Amino acid sequence: MQITYYKSLDGIRAVAVFLVMFYHYFQGINNTLILKIVSIGQTGVDLFFVLSGFLITRILLNTKTDIHFFKNFFIKRVLRIFPAYYFFLFIGYFVLPIILSIPFYSFSLQIYHYLYLQNFAFTFNWSYIGPKHFWSLSVEEHFYLFWPFVIYYLNIFYIQIAIIIMIFVALILRWIMFNNGYEVFYFTFTRIDSLAIGAILSIIEFNKHLQKITLVHFLCIGIISLLIAGLLFISFSGSALPFIQLSKYTLISLFYFGIIGATIKLKNSSILSKLLQNKFFMYSGKISYGLYIFHILAFRFANYLTYNSNQKSTHSILNFCLSIITAFLFSTISYYLIEQRFLKLKSKFI
Repeated sequence: MQITYYKSLDGIRAVAVFLVMFYHYFQGINNTLILKIVSIGQTGVDLFFVLSGFLITRILLNTKTDIHFFKNFFIKRVLRIFPAYYFFLFIGYFVLPIILSIPFYSFSLQIYHYLYLQNFAFTFNWSYIGPKHFWSLSVEEHFYLFWPFVIYYLNIFYIQIAIIIMIFVALILRWIMFNNGYEVFYFTFTRIDSLAIGAILSIIEFNKHLQKITLVHFLCIGIISLLIAGLLFISFSGSALPFIQLSKYTLISLFYFGIIGATIKLKNSSILSKLLQNKFFMYSGKISYGLYIFHILAFRFANYLTYNSNQKSTHSILNFCLSIITAFLFSTISYYLIEQRFLKLKSKFI
């Protein structure tokens, strides 16, 4: 079945990675106001999750009757995800130690990244070494491992039940784990509700209900969710922190659910659609996976080039511009020399 291509969602993917990049760039800056503003960038990961939940679920629903359903899905995911991911790990674990003249890390500290279990290591304080921002890739990979089976073996009614269960599991686990001193930000099953909320949008589309929901409806969902999240944050004191931890990721995901839904409903002639579909955003969306993977390395490389022992901070206009340019350079090289070579193989699995 032909799946509708929403061009503006490539622009949304670019927005998500820009949020994350700006958040990571300004970490450590000695300015409280800027830190508060860029903390919004953390939610770029939530946007990625909701978008992935929508896009992956609609693919699975529309290919459910294919003879090689599982084979095609998993091979295509491997071709898309693994090459750049493991190339970065190779650089980090085996190339950089040689360049920087530092000891190689033991395999026992690397293994969690090889197995996509680094977010478990972060959550339960296991000893590890590796790129910390890869935790979100683990969450998505775990979703890819079980969600195709849910889609394939359940009818549409029970798929909706599964989505509801996933949301409640995340809410309950966040409450339990937070009250027992565990970090809930990185763990797959405390963040799975974001992917589930994205899946709701694909169910709406699959059931032919998308045309019944207007742009205003989606905007209302987003605005109301944001207002509730803001009121909770402003109104409750530290004693209510567990309740805030329980609800904030779900509310943020509902906000982005509304944003993605509204983006889909926008007319191509609208100013926002034209902005999201311009060449810069479309290209950024195309290489967004590489931008996410390589941006931290690019920032550190830019810091090295602009380091001045007389400066207290490497944050400057020159450093910022060089960081962004380097991130795009690394990601472009990754896309055309690594990722695209494997992506071309996806056409063999239809």
